[in-house]
Amino acid sequence: MRSALSLLLVAALLPSGLAWADAGSQSKQIRDVARYELLVGDTDRALHEIWNDGSPEASMLRGEALAHMGVANEARNALMAVRNAGQTLSDPALLALAKSQRQLGDRPAANDALSTLMRRSRGPEGQEAAYLLAEDAIDSEAYDRAGQILSKSQDGYWAAMGYLNLATAYARQDTDTARSLIALRVARAMLGDQEATRYPELLQHIQVTAGYLALRSDEPDKALSFLNKVSLNGYYTPQALYLHGLALARKDNYRTAMQSWHRARKFPLGFPGAADAWLGMGRGYDESGYLGQAGEAYLAAISAFEGELVTLRTLRTQIQEQGGYEAMVRSAGRDDVEWFLADSKTLTQPRLAYLMQFMERPEAQQAVRDVAELTRMEQQLKRRLSDLDVFEGMLTRRLKQVSRQGSRAKIAEVGQGIQQLNQRLQALQARLGDAGEKGQVADLATGETADKLAQIRQIRSQKKLTPEEQARLDRLEGVLTWKAQEGFDRARREHARHVASIAHSLDAAKAAYQRFDSELSQTPDRFRKLLSRVGAARSEARTLLTRVETQRQKAGGELDQHLMAFIDDQASQMSAHLDRSEQQLAHLYEHLALNDAAPVKTGGDQ
Repeated sequence: MRSALSLLLVAALLPSGLAWADAGSQSKQIRDVARYELLVGDTDRALHEIWNDGSPEASMLRGEALAHMGVANEARNALMAVRNAGQTLSDPALLALAKSQRQLGDRPAANDALSTLMRRSRGPEGQEAAYLLAEDAIDSEAYDRAGQILSKSQDGYWAAMGYLNLATAYARQDTDTARSLIALRVARAMLGDQEATRYPELLQHIQVTAGYLALRSDEPDKALSFLNKVSLNGYYTPQALYLHGLALARKDNYRTAMQSWHRARKFPLGFPGAADAWLGMGRGYDESGYLGQAGEAYLAAISAFEGELVTLRTLRTQIQEQGGYEAMVRSAGRDDVEWFLADSKTLTQPRLAYLMQFMERPEAQQAVRDVAELTRMEQQLKRRLSDLDVFEGMLTRRLKQVSRQGSRAKIAEVGQGIQQLNQRLQALQARLGDAGEKGQVADLATGETADKLAQIRQIRSQKKLTPEEQARLDRLEGVLTWKAQEGFDRARREHARHVASIAHSLDAAKAAYQRFDSELSQTPDRFRKLLSRVGAARSEARTLLTRVETQRQKAGGELDQHLMAFIDDQASQMSAHLDRSEQQLAHLYEHLALNDAAPVKTGGDQ
């Protein structure tokens, strides 16, 4: 259902009339953007980019996006259509096809695709293909075949994960841990140097698993060699410290063992190993002969376990009242499902300790991812509705403006102005023609000569001149006229060119006015059609928003059930730790009472 809503959301957010595939270079750029959106997890945005692109490359991206959204049948059909058309699927597309076939239960076809991908690709897709083939072999208990597949894979994350799972499978089957430890050493080697590895959390997981298996085979020194390499500030730190102390206790080094357990007790009890470390402290004091301190350690453990049960009840209440996503996930300040690997500063908060442990399970990650994606879709639709409201308001205001009579009157004034300018231009053209025919040199003078002739005319009109001044002006005017006569033809051509340019500009203005006037008469109808489309889009978005909200509430309810079942299980484990610590304390008191009673009895007999 979530995937179907994602497809509807993509369609609802599409602008109308897109035709990106018409331009080859632009279409390639858009496909590159879609590839980026796909890589960062914005699947619906990737589909949005290539919705109208019918190229084979876009069809492959579309199939990959559908596979990421969990629409396995549609993804398989889309990718098979590309393959049946004679196109070779890209590595990501072939991997998406194989995953879709696995999801639909067609394991033979999926394994064929994975085998092809593993042979031809040395990149991350080929490595993941090898991992999936090895997982299929492990599920079939064909461990040797799984090892052969992984041996052909490139070093990296997927190979390390495969060998870690193979080691776990060996440990379930064998009482001897030799094969498991060898597989873990290979997994460790797949990740490179501890300082340079890109996957420190996976490296810590491998080291802790190896330490546990070494302890199971009663090899504490080998266990310490693994556990000493675990970081002291990570998710696996409390468990590693507990196992480290246990290995030291196996060597009867209880003092140093208690130092490791003491460090593990600083972590919240939600981390694996932290509760065992509280019990280990009492056991360590007991074995060291410090019975009083052992009693105090057990009392401290009882107090810690009782407080943690209160914390678990509080978390359960908050999940019931606020919802699990709000109470647990949103409290971390991040919406993605891998935030717990990114920041170790939150390792001191009990709520986050339980969430990190809860997120170890794939079904929990999927439940959180579903709610997060539906929440994002809901927010996106709300933004879409807000944008549509703004657009509708703008269209309504524009419609009122173009519908006013005053606007038409102003446009008519512009037309009249153009007409007047055209009349003045015609008069100017006529004057220019008369000046050429009659030889009116002064009228066509340009530049400095024209300015001086204009000054002479101004002097004649403004003041009464003496005969001497009149004669001087006549001589000057004659000189300037003679000078203008020299450039008469050139000036006439220059004036004609300017007039022609003005005429061209006026013709363009007249054509633009006529076109604008025609469009203005049609504008109200166009705005009304746009308003109708906006209303339909808003109605569709509201319907889809209702469906998304319903689906988000359903997914949130499922997440709440998962979280409350997990919290109940943690409370059951914490109650078991509490019972065990109370039993240990009772045994300790009984032991102390017997030791105290023995000397008294002996003295009475004497």
